Amino acid sequence: MSGESSRTTHGATACIDACRYLGALIAGAVQGASKAALLSPRYAPVAGLWERRPLCPEIDDIARGSFQQKSPPAIVGSGYVVKSLEAALWAFAQSSTFREGCLLAVNLGHDADTTGAIYGQLAGVYYGIDGILPEWLEPIAHADLIRELADKLFELEKTLYNLVLDSGAAEVVIPADVVLTLLRTGTVAEEDFLPGKSYTLADGSSLRSLRF
Repeated sequence: MSGESSRTTHGATACIDACRYLGALIAGAVQGASKAALLSPRYAPVAGLWERRPLCPEIDDIARGSFQQKSPPAIVGSGYVVKSLEAALWAFAQSSTFREGCLLAVNLGHDADTTGAIYGQLAGVYYGIDGILPEWLEPIAHADLIRELADKLFELEKTLYNLVLDSGAAEVVIPADVVLTLLRTGTVAEEDFLPGKSYTLADGSSLRSLRF
């Protein structure tokens, strides 16, 4: 779904796949993956994700650890999606606190706000809100609204995932577009659906049954 969100303004394959890979890292961090695991070659929170839905060569190179083999000036926060993602992951890998990594990211210069924003998404999940300096949190505009939306998105994701994978009911009713999006984006695979269970897809007023 991270990749789908990129299409609104950035439809290039590198942009979409950068969002897909960053989204996978964030999902892993939410699930409690260690930093070593997140930075391991081609990390994915779902086994076989990059085999089913390959990344483009530029982003796959980053996923394989290009950022671990370089240092500035080879690491550049240029604003180009490939370089910005690589720079943000370099800062995450080279630091042990949110503050340290954030300063590494933005002090690369160039398109510092983009590098910092990418770093902040992953590091913010990994270190948690308690890992961010209070004096950095206090000036944030509309902080309460941001927290409310984040909580709702997190609960929605858990609900959708549990509906597909963890429900104990014999039959699960779930919107068709949700299942198709989960499959298309590689969030789940057909083999992840529980055998012997009937998944009824709600499509407006009609119902269609999907079985795996």
